Amino acid sequence: IYPDEDFSFYLLLTSESDDGLFTMVDTVSDANTTSYSINEFNPLIENWFRVRVTNNLGLSEIGNGMTNEIENIPPTPSDIYSIIYENGSFIITWSQNNDDDFQSYTLYESTSEDMSSETLIFETDERTDTTYVTGIGEDEIRYYQVVIEDVWGLQTVSNIEFGSSYIKFEKTFGGSGEDYGRSVQQTTDGGYIITGFTTSYGNGGADAWLIKTNSNGDEEWNQTFGGNYLDKGWSVQQTTDGGYIITGQVDWYDMWLIKTNSQGTEEWNQTFEGSDTDDGYSVQQTTDGGYIITGRTESYGNGDYDIWLIKTYSNGDEEWNQTFDGGSNYDYGYSVQQTDDGGYIITGRTNPYPDYDVWLIKTDSNGNEEWNQTFGGSSFDEGHSVQQTTDGGYIITGYTYSFGSTDAWLIKTDSNGNEEWNQTFGGSWGDNGRSVQQTIDGGFIIIGNTASYGNGDYDIWLIKTDLEGNEEWNQTFGGSGEDYGYSVQQTTDGGYIITGYTLSYGNGSRDIWLIKTDSEGNTAPY
Repeated sequence: IYPDEDFSFYLLLTSESDDGLFTMVDTVSDANTTSYSINEFNPLIENWFRVRVTNNLGLSEIGNGMTNEIENIPPTPSDIYSIIYENGSFIITWSQNNDDDFQSYTLYESTSEDMSSETLIFETDERTDTTYVTGIGEDEIRYYQVVIEDVWGLQTVSNIEFGSSYIKFEKTFGGSGEDYGRSVQQTTDGGYIITGFTTSYGNGGADAWLIKTNSNGDEEWNQTFGGNYLDKGWSVQQTTDGGYIITGQVDWYDMWLIKTNSQGTEEWNQTFEGSDTDDGYSVQQTTDGGYIITGRTESYGNGDYDIWLIKTYSNGDEEWNQTFDGGSNYDYGYSVQQTDDGGYIITGRTNPYPDYDVWLIKTDSNGNEEWNQTFGGSSFDEGHSVQQTTDGGYIITGYTYSFGSTDAWLIKTDSNGNEEWNQTFGGSWGDNGRSVQQTIDGGFIIIGNTASYGNGDYDIWLIKTDLEGNEEWNQTFGGSGEDYGYSVQQTTDGGYIITGYTLSYGNGSRDIWLIKTDSEGNTAPY
């Protein structure tokens, strides 16, 4: 406050520097007014101020200069919400910016997860304009990010959110009992066929269960097969006549082969039995119209359990069978495929006391062994799925307990079964691989289960690798309960179809779980 009675006025001056040219901001004629508010200034630079005081005689004096603190505070960022795909369009919505100095939103689109080569698709200076709709083709993934700018030119960026126009869903099938999905395949009409077993429906005990869905996972029909004891379906494939072939186990003891028409109505079934327990785990239609099955037998061979390979005619009658004994008590065949030369490749396990090893067996067209290879260490190792690769070699998945905790295991061999490389996937708890397929890009997709990652007890685990087995991405599916995945196949749109069971969701106890993802393993909310 100016202390003398001859006060006339204050003159508020401003400049961009302390030694620069000061210009007038305002005149204040009240000696007791010693503050002044300015709303329009650039907070990103120095704004210097001085006060000149003048008395009634016209004499004046200028005080010391003061400046503001530079506040380089960017705008409050917006959040892009989950993008909705609807009627051939992506609906992109983000949170509103409520800063006083808001200037604009700019929305960018990219085909890359890191937003490289981004394209500006929308901009607005209306703060309430927080939704944009853009058309998109089928089976596409795009990435989006919003840039918020204030009146001073400061910017912030939102999170990156993806939109997918792939068909994605998750469906459960089951009742009050125990229901398991063990095998799934996309059908020629774009839908899906699942086999497993149910204690919720059927004739009692457990029955083999065959479920057909449309492309959205909605049930079209289902059929159960079995009596009042324990009957299971382990593997299914669509046949060239549009029907389906299933293998599993009937009455707890016998290998079972069931052929249905396109509506799941049984055409015939065959049992392959002996005096003890026998089981069929994998079936494929062969190029001659017959079927190849692998599993295990306690009735034949040289040990308690031997791998059993059975070739049938198109009506299910046995053409020949072979057993494979690893010189132990527990040899299982879990997966079989016909190879390009007309022979067969099998994987499973053999039991060199006191542990298990992955076992890979190559046969000729009559089931005679051409070679075999084992893979493993000092503990328990199993192969659960095998496929011939485009280079003539083989890819196997299963698990290993020989190299730390139990991990999912991926093994690539040459055409003679010699290992080219292997990769393990897992954490500090139990993890495994159940099914593998080579993908259209030359890499591999694995379905399995993990207790190391995810949301609860066991979660379904989907892993995508490159052609050398290096992980590209992984996804887990599950809740607080036990959730298991057994079968995966790449679909015609580049996504993936998975089946298994869930204890976290559904109608009560374990239910069959069918999950459809896009090409990066993303599925619908559950």
